[in-house]
Order: sequence, then C-alpha cells, then structure tokens
Amino acid sequence: ASPEEGALKFEFHSAFWENLHHRLYFQSQAYEAIEQGQELKASRGRWAALAAEAYADYQALTSEQRVVWKQAMRVYIEKRYAETDLLSDPMPGIDSVLSTIRDNEEPQTGVLRPALVDALNACAPIYRSTRWMEDDRANRAWITMVAPLVERHSANLTKRLGRWYGCPWPVGPYRVDVTRYANWAGCYTNTDPIHIIMSSQAFRNSVTLDPIANRDKTALEMVFHEASHTVVAPGYATVGTAIENAAAELKTAEPNGLWHAVIFYTAGQAVAKEFSGQPYETFADAASLYTEDWKPYRQALRLHWQPYLDGSGTLAGSLREVVSELAAVI
Repeated sequence: ASPEEGALKFEFHSAFWENLHHRLYFQSQAYEAIEQGQELKASRGRWAALAAEAYADYQALTSEQRVVWKQAMRVYIEKRYAETDLLSDPMPGIDSVLSTIRDNEEPQTGVLRPALVDALNACAPIYRSTRWMEDDRANRAWITMVAPLVERHSANLTKRLGRWYGCPWPVGPYRVDVTRYANWAGCYTNTDPIHIIMSSQAFRNSVTLDPIANRDKTALEMVFHEASHTVVAPGYATVGTAIENAAAELKTAEPNGLWHAVIFYTAGQAVAKEFSGQPYETFADAASLYTEDWKPYRQALRLHWQPYLDGSGTLAGSLREVVSELAAVI
C-alpha cells in the first residue's frame, strides 16, 4: 500500500476574510476591555497576551483608519460577536461562509448579517494595505513547513489514533484555515462541517505565558489534536460514551474536561511514538496543562490509560479506572 492510503487528508489555506474576521474578533475584545477601564494584565492569562498584541496593531493604524476600524469593532461588540465563544452559534456558521469566499471577492448578506458584512468590507482595504501581507506571509511559511510533515506522518497517526479512540474518522479532506489569530488557545475545530482554525503564531504556556514554538512535532501534534475533536467529545463516540458510562456506573460526576485531557494525552503520545527514540515534550507538558483542576489527570492517565495505548486492557475498562481514581482525589 502507498504511504498515503487510509491517511487523513488536510487542505491548508491562508484566507483573507478568515484572517480579517479573527483579527477584528480579538481586537474588539481588547477594545471593549480597555473602554471599560480594564487593564490587559498577564493575570488574565493567554487571552490577555493575545489581546494586548491585537490592540497594539489597532493603535498602529492612522487616525483615519482607526475611525473605520473602531466602527467595525463596535459592530462586533454591539452584535455580541466579541463576547461569543468561537465554538458557539453563530460563529461556526460565520467561519464556514467566510472560508468559501475568495480573497478578491466580497462577503454578501444572506447567512452573514448585513452589519457584519459592512464591517468586514469597510476594513478590508485597510487590512490589505497594512497587516495582511505580513499575516499571509507568516501563514504561508507555516503551511510550507507543516503540510509536508503532516502528509508524511498522516497514515501512521491516522491509523494509530483511530485504533486508540476505537472509532472511524469522518471522511475528509479536512479544511485547515491558518490565521494570525485563532482563539485564546491558538486553535479550535468546528465539526459540522469539519473546519480547523489554526494560528501560525506561537502557542503560550498556560502558567508562565512563555511562547511555545508552533512548528515541527508540536505543530504536527496540534493538527491531529484538532482532528481528534471530530471523534472525541462529551458523551459522544467511543471515548466520550465510555467516560459518561463510567461516571454513571460509579455514581460520580464526570471529571471536568476529562474527554479533552484524553485528547491532549493521546495525541501527544501518538506523536511521541511516531518519533520514538527522539526527545519530544508533548504539548500538554510544554503548556503546563496538568495544573489546577487537571493536576491529578496526568498521573491517572499514565497509570490507567497508557497501558491501554500500549496494548493492554480495553478502552472502556481503562477509562473506568481513570474516572474511578479521579473521583477519589477531586
């Protein structure tokens, strides 16, 4: 069989309208916070670091450009886009529509509300003449680096993760829009239709806010982490259902975000195994994710989930042990 047979296919894009939308989304959040007299302090976490950067870009515009841009940000605030999580309606629909519009075309009303269309079209000439070329260059450099790596390792990772998750992958190809700004975490996935948004910029440690290079093995892991959201979700498919059933059987609450911790751990181990013998720090460790509520998760996953990944036991039985241990310590 060829190396590509059975491998997930990804289509990477650096799209003008998706980049402009995510830039306005972040800048309107930062602008609203500052308008309310809040400081963008590091204590507000990774969002604050990104918002401060986005707001500095807004301040770099000319006074005339800021008038137009401010009006657009007011639309994002007043229509409540800025306060809406990117995974909640209507944001996935906006992503889906904008991803279909060519760079030299303009958004039209229909699925998109007229105020949003007007805001995007008003800002487009400013963005093209200021930051778009730089954003597009960075996005395309990231794609040039990461796409061949993904293609080279996709067959192995598709098979390995599919076996570990215990269910088939949805049919691809999966669209990946590469943007300067994604969400506060640096990437997210809409599942209907499947649409991955990935920042070309560095990730950040959840505690120190130090940058984590979004390249090489880390980028490969996060592409497959995002793809994993199509088969792992709360109460959904094999992993989500197993966690839900285990909690019900043990008469305990489902551990907060365990399904997501399973994705972080499993995608990280899949890439570590792909490069066996080479040093690799998984994203969850690099980002210090096993802190606060998730502090006991790493030990529980290592003790009970890792043996399953190594070929011992069953998915349901392993996750039942994870849930049982966490119920005793949380």
